[in-house]
Order: sequence, then C-alpha cells, then structure tokens
Amino acid sequence: REFLGDCLKGKLIVAEFMQPSTRTRLKCELAGKWLGANVIVLDEIAKTSMVKGEDWYNTLLTFSEAEVDILAIRHPENFLPQRLALLCGKHHFREKIINLGDGNYFHPTQGLGDLFTTEEHHREKFGKEPLKIAIGADMKARVIHSLVMASSKYPIELTLVSWQEPEYLIRQEFIQEFLNNGGKITPIGKLTLGEKFDVIYWVRYQIEHGPEGEKEKLQAKYNKDFQVTPEFLNAHLKDDGIFFAPGPMTEEIDTRINSDPRMKYGEQLRNNRFIMMALYLMMLKPDFYIPDP
Repeated sequence: REFLGDCLKGKLIVAEFMQPSTRTRLKCELAGKWLGANVIVLDEIAKTSMVKGEDWYNTLLTFSEAEVDILAIRHPENFLPQRLALLCGKHHFREKIINLGDGNYFHPTQGLGDLFTTEEHHREKFGKEPLKIAIGADMKARVIHSLVMASSKYPIELTLVSWQEPEYLIRQEFIQEFLNNGGKITPIGKLTLGEKFDVIYWVRYQIEHGPEGEKEKLQAKYNKDFQVTPEFLNAHLKDDGIFFAPGPMTEEIDTRINSDPRMKYGEQLRNNRFIMMALYLMMLKPDFYIPDP
C-alpha cells in the first residue's frame, strides 16, 4: 500500500449505490483511497437530483463537468451500467463506468474477485487441469451469473445446484457461453453423497427477488434445505478444497464452519479489494506496472 499510495492522486471516483451494500461499498471506497484517489459515496437516490426528475444524460454530464474519472454504480435495473457506458462513449463524457451489480443480472467485480480467490488457492491446478466446482443454490443471484461467465475461460467442471429445480433460473446465455468455451456443466437439485469438490460456492436466498407474501416462508425453507453445516462440508468438500460465499451470510450458513480452515471468506473479501484496485489502475493508468523488487 505504501508503494501504491499515490498512484491515483488527483483522480476522482464516485460510487453510487441505489441498493444496500456493505462489502462492495467498502471495497470500492478502500480500493480508491489506498491508491490515493478521492472517493465520494452516494448511497441514497434522495441525495441526488434524480429524485427531482433529472435523467441519466444530465447526471452523467454533471459528473463529467466535475471531472469525475470513474462512476462505479449499483442499481436495481438490469443492464443500466452497460447503457450508461454507451451513453458516456456517445457523448464523450469523461467518466468511465464500473458495474457494482445490476438487478439480478451481473456483479462482475465480485465474480472476478471470487475467481481470483479460487486461482490463488488452487494455483498448481488452476488453468492446467479441470477443477470441480459446485455453485448453489439460488440461481437468481447475479454473483452466480458473473462467476459462471468468468469461469467459462478455464477448464472447470461446473455443478449448478439449484433449489428452483427443474426451472434452473440461471440465464441460458451464461450457460451457453460456458459450453462454447469447452466447459462441462451439470445442473442438479441437490449434491450427491460421495461426490467431493475443489470449490463450493454458496449463496443466500435472494429474498429481494422473491414473490411478495411468500418471502419469509421461502427463506425459512431455503435455510432448512440448503444450509451449509460442518457435516455438509465434510460430505462434499475435498480436504484441500475451499468454501466461500458472496455475503451477506444469514442462516443458510452454520456459524460452526467459521473455524474450518477451508472457509475462505476473509481471503475472498481481501481479494475483492485487490481486484477493485486493479480495475481502477487498468482504467486510469493502463501503463502502470510494479517494478521487480
């Protein structure tokens, strides 16, 4: 951090959160500050002129005139960050766009960080021989979509454990991208006893996307049917495997597994900050490199 502390001195990053966030907000803010940038966090639409009816063109124009270098945004609308990036390009606005999660579609910075955590732990095998990865269980989670897409570039045998069986709500274009790159996908409703994985990646019930009037009932059923316990890990995770989750973690994760050395939640949080720092540098200082010691 001492070496990198002035890399983005004078740069301005605005992080706009139109949905609740703890981990993503923290990594976005810390990554910028560790690189020396100024970081402004807008976390309520009521604090922006959009509540008065301002459109995205004028909002982006305002940011551009204020010399904002990066707008990192989380928003409940699918594809919004992609549209904002096109709008910035069309009108030659200054700011570059980072997607911190759009609706139930993508969460690319999380997916990259999670893939990096997998590579870091399985360094000797990653990219050289197929890793067995199980991802579950609520396929409406945007973090799953991004991790599947990021993983499609590597030799991975992917098992999708969906509690929506037989619907498997993960979008078909994500699965097709994985298959087009030679990956192997097995969709199931429950992990088979005796089959063990190099990585298990588990998400909470996506209550914000659940049907009104049934959310609490479905969450209770999900937590009962798909809870990760020490017994679950011992049955399905290899001794040198890793388990992690994107958070927030609620009752679907038994707190007893926190003492299991295969639980890599802390490393996952750290690596997501590193990925964010790398993205900032790639976008604002593409020629930057760290010299050999």
